[in-house]
This record gives sequence, C-alpha cells and structure tokens, in this order.
Amino acid sequence: MTAVIFLFLFPSKGEGLTTKLYPADPLQGDLCLLKINSAAAPEVSFMGKGVMLYSTAPGESMALLPIPVDTPPGRYAVTLEEGEKKTTIFLTIRQRRVPPVHLSLPPEKVKPGPEAMKRIERERRMLSRLWRRQTPPKWAGPFIAPVQSEITSVFGIPRIMNGIRKSIHRGMDYRAPEGTQVRALNSGQVVLAEDLYFGGKTLIIDHGGGIYSVYMHLSAFLKSPGDRVKKGEAVGLSGKSGRATGPHLHLSVKAGGISVDPASLYSLPF
Repeated sequence: MTAVIFLFLFPSKGEGLTTKLYPADPLQGDLCLLKINSAAAPEVSFMGKGVMLYSTAPGESMALLPIPVDTPPGRYAVTLEEGEKKTTIFLTIRQRRVPPVHLSLPPEKVKPGPEAMKRIERERRMLSRLWRRQTPPKWAGPFIAPVQSEITSVFGIPRIMNGIRKSIHRGMDYRAPEGTQVRALNSGQVVLAEDLYFGGKTLIIDHGGGIYSVYMHLSAFLKSPGDRVKKGEAVGLSGKSGRATGPHLHLSVKAGGISVDPASLYSLPF
C-alpha cells in the first residue's frame, strides 16, 4: 500500500505561530493531524468543540481532528486562540463516494433476538466508556497495516444485509486466511480482549491521544488486557468469529470516540 501525505502550511496572524494540517481536504470519515509551532500552546476548537493538544517538543504540539463519516461536505474552520489573538484556518471536507455491498448472513445475525439485543447493548455501553478514556500518546512514528494482504472492503461502504440496508462499514477488511498473524498498528497497551456479539474475538489497543485500534473476528488472542505492545508485534490470529461470512480481519480505528478510516491514519506523519 502506498501512503500519500498532503502537507499544507498556513502562516498565522499571531506572531510566531505556524500550523501544518494533514490533509487540508479530507474525505468524510478521515482523520486529520494539526501540527502547531508556538511559544505558548493555543486553545484549539473544531466543529464547535475544544480539541486536546499534545506536546511533541518544546514549542511544538499537535491535535487530532477526526471527521465523522456523516459530516456534510463543505468548508470548516479550525480556530486557534492565544489570549486575545485568534487564528482561523480552514479544511474542506470532500464527499466519500463508495457503492453499497450486498451480504448474505444467518437471519439471527441480521435481526438479533431480545437476549442478543441485551448483550449488544451491554457491549455498546462498555465500548462507549472505553472510547472516552484519553491517555498520553504511546505511539512511535507512523502507523502501519496489521497484515500485508489485499484489502477486500474499504471504509464507508453502505452494507445491505439480506436485502435490507443496515449500516455503514466503519472499518477496513483484509484478506487473511485463518491463523494469519495480526500485528499492532503501533505501540500501545491492550485494553480489551473479549468475545463480542458482532466482532467475535475482538482485541483493542489504546495508542494514546484518543486513538484506539480494533481487531475483530480473531480466532485467538496472543496478548491480554494490560499488556504493552510494540508496533508490528503479533497480537492475535485471524479467524471468522462473530458476524463474519468467512475468515478475514476487520480493522477499525477510533479517534476521540469517532470511527475513522484506517487508511487516513496510515498516511499521517507522526
């Protein structure tokens, strides 16, 4: 896979403040990286919310800007405030155009019964609490793919299951015969290794900075919650557990609690 990095430099109105935004024209569902050079870290806001800054070196900091996949295309402002000084830069969100995919699954996986729905809701609440945890960045350099194989399903595809439109694919699928080693996208700490209703055997790594990588449908875990892992280290074996039509790896990435395209994460110059 070839990563393409877009670099945009915006001189600031505030003396000594410069910013670099990667990319300035993201697709719906992409993750953006804002790098800031300033003697004092400014307050940053995007889409009406404050954005957490992380120091990377003296006078340097960064912020992550996740774009929800359902964000209307258009031009959006990122504001930076240093006391009375205010700087505004803009990014243009482009529409993600992908055709729907048709899937055939057992009826109980498409329309779960009452007991299954209770389990699904418990797991949803548990994961929602997990995404809210913000820890310092643990990654080291750029993120990498978990397996070196063909991508069979990209992020953002509308899914039609047994003839009914159900959801948008909020991850990326890789071809992975059962037992293929699945590797950590970057350094971090394992925070979950459980059998979930939809994801089957699911392992989650906290990379810090609000970034979590999620590896689904595994056949086995090679790491346990609490384990610290390095970039490229094997964390599990691929399989077909959970809601899967066959062996593969489903990879999801959360940033600030928002599902983003893993491909956009790979291209960011950390």
